[in-house]
Amino acid sequence: MDVLHVITGLGNGGAEQSLFKFCVNDLEDRHFVVSLDSEGRYGPLFREAGVGVVALGLRGAGIFRGLLALRRVLASQSPDVVHAWMPHATLLSSLAAKSLGVRRIHWGVRASDYGTGLGSLRTRLTVAALALL
Repeated sequence: MDVLHVITGLGNGGAEQSLFKFCVNDLEDRHFVVSLDSEGRYGPLFREAGVGVVALGLRGAGIFRGLLALRRVLASQSPDVVHAWMPHATLLSSLAAKSLGVRRIHWGVRASDYGTGLGSLRTRLTVAALALL
């Protein structure tokens, strides 16, 4: 199965480390990683492990530019499954995948306390939009 992962960035964090371990230890499926921001620490590590990776460089680009860029990657990869990591990546990948008819979209929700004032206003609004989906 072809799995395309979408994550906000590939810096030195816990979600990034979990994604890396998941991809390199799953020997049955093919994985491809899309970072909405930069390759960060893990981009080169993914490549060394034989996992395809692309960084879209979208920091501050806006939802429509991000949606179009992500749609292009999804259309070129034709994944069986889209697995989203982190709220902003989840929102963009859900919209892009649905618009292309991808039926299997999995959300990697890594926190449950966004409603308590943790995170930025932008993140809390993103989580509220996800709740509507």
